[in-house]
This record gives sequence, structure tokens and C-alpha cells, in this order.
Amino acid sequence: MHVRRRIQESDYELLTRFYGRDLGGRSYFNWKNFLDPRDSQYVEAQAICFEENAECLGIAYSRHYRFRLNDCAFRVNLIGDLGVDPRCRTGPVALDLIRHAIDTDADLIVCFSDNKKISPYQKILVRHFTSRTQVIRYAEVFCRPDRVAPYTEIDADTIPDRVWRNQFGRERNRQTNDYLKCHPLYRAVHYLHHEDKYLALGISEDCADVVDLSDTSESHIRWSLGVASQFSETCRILLHESRLPALFRTTSVLNGKPLCMLIGYLNEVPVFDERRVWIGRVDRR
Repeated sequence: MHVRRRIQESDYELLTRFYGRDLGGRSYFNWKNFLDPRDSQYVEAQAICFEENAECLGIAYSRHYRFRLNDCAFRVNLIGDLGVDPRCRTGPVALDLIRHAIDTDADLIVCFSDNKKISPYQKILVRHFTSRTQVIRYAEVFCRPDRVAPYTEIDADTIPDRVWRNQFGRERNRQTNDYLKCHPLYRAVHYLHHEDKYLALGISEDCADVVDLSDTSESHIRWSLGVASQFSETCRILLHESRLPALFRTTSVLNGKPLCMLIGYLNEVPVFDERRVWIGRVDRR
């Protein structure tokens, strides 16, 4: 039996049990699910639950966003927080949850996961929804840059959205900026620029996190790390896997965590250039 309902605070304990680990803390869960700003075409996020004998044995979240990439806009159905009780066979339950969570009126279905889970999710999309899929493989890298780069700190509201080139996600405006500033793990958020380069940094106890970056060229990446190194010895940045060899040659890398973005194309949307597309911290769910 499947039940659709609102996302609840008690889901945090449910997902923690299903995943067998903490998912960033309750404050992060609440920020992600209850403080997310609503746009004019807001569709309320839903939890899809697989239940037996009134007990929830699997859950997935279905969210809707208007994302943009350069001059294109998309209706995105983002499927996330998919967890299955360890007592169940994961495959059949996950299949049913995804099938009930997907909105076929969207332009794109998007899902983030690790290398192990992304392949079966892709097979579900191909078998039941669309043969046009793409997996973009990134890594969240912790590193210690040994160079510095010039910057000027500026007010977030003075940055036009058009500067965020090749960034797939919601429009960067005052609403999004205010939401980012509420991130429970950041004690400060800084907006910085130099010439044609722009950057948003989230500063936590552990690192300077590259939250938004105005392009994905090598020069932008090097500049962002050179700026971030002046706020914290340790920096974190999301990079496409093809960018990693260059980083290893020039920077002390502590570790990296794979992150895959699965895209299902439901309409005649051109396939993304995976080496250039980047997604900011606010839009990874």
C-alpha cells in the first residue's frame, strides 16, 4: 500500500533508521525540508510511503522546482531521500516508490545518489519512463590549496543571476540568498568576485565550502580555491570527475566523496554537456 502525505519531522528518525547512519543532523533536515522557499508556481513536496500493516517500510520524497541552465528553464521533479527498511528487499520497494513519486508532467526527473545506487535508479527510468537518461558523475572534494587569489567581497543582492553560467538550479535571487544564509552548518556566507568571476562561500567549523561558482572553467575553479583558502585551511568543492586529475596534480587532496546526478529527459530537452554543468549546494537534495 502506498500513501502520499506531507513531509513530517518524524521522517528524520525513519530515514536515519533506513540508512543506518546520520543524515547531516536534524537541523539540516529541517532546513532542507521546512525552510525551502516557495516560488509562485509552488507545488508542495510530498512523501511517498510504502506501508504494510500500518508500518512505513519505505519512503521517498518528490519535490518540484523551476531550475534554469543559462538561458533555458525547466520544470524539475526531484526525487530524493529514498530509504527502505533493512527487513525488505530494496529493489522492488525502491521501484514502487520511484514509480509513484515521479511526475510525468515535468521536463526533467533528477535524482542524486552514490555510484552503487544510481545504476538501478537509471534502469527504472529507462524501463518505465524515458530512454533518454544521463548520469553525471561528480566528487565532493576536501582539499588544502597552497595558493591565494584576489577577491572583493560584495553584497549578494548586487549579483545578477546571469553571472552563474553553466549552473543548473533555481534562480539566484534574494529569496535564495536568504535561504542559504539560514543553512545550519554555516556560521557565515560570503559573496566574492574578481573581474568576471563570482563565488559564494559557506564557512563552517570544518571548511570553506564552494556553494556557488560563476563558471566551471579551470580558471574559475583555481580562482575559487585560491579565495576559499583565505577563509579556511580546508576547502570543499564539487567537481566533475574529469576535473580531478588536474586537481590532484596541483593541490593537496584530503578525500573525495562520489556524487552522481541522474537526469531523465521527459521532453525534447537537449542533453547537458556533463563536463560543464555544475549544481550549487542549495539545489543538491
